[in-house]
Amino acid sequence: MSETAASACHTEHALLVLLGQYAQHLGLIKALMAVPLHQQTRTFSPQTKVLEFLVAILAGLPHLEDLSRDGRPLDQDQAVAHAW
Repeated sequence: MSETAASACHTEHALLVLLGQYAQHLGLIKALMAVPLHQQTRTFSPQTKVLEFLVAILAGLPHLEDLSRDGRPLDQDQAVAHAW
């Protein structure tokens, strides 16, 4: 994320942003996206769903639905979305 974009974003999930940038640096996200998963793709690919599950685990969420129903929903956080 550029310095300008970082200063324009506000997040309450800064550690997830840092972990997402680190995962990108390591090539983890590209590697996960290359894994062949034999599931249907509708709106999102199976690889994207696995990545979303990983972010939920890192955030300490007990349920996947908490990504959107939590008091500070992760699915609305643009800084986290950009980092991952």
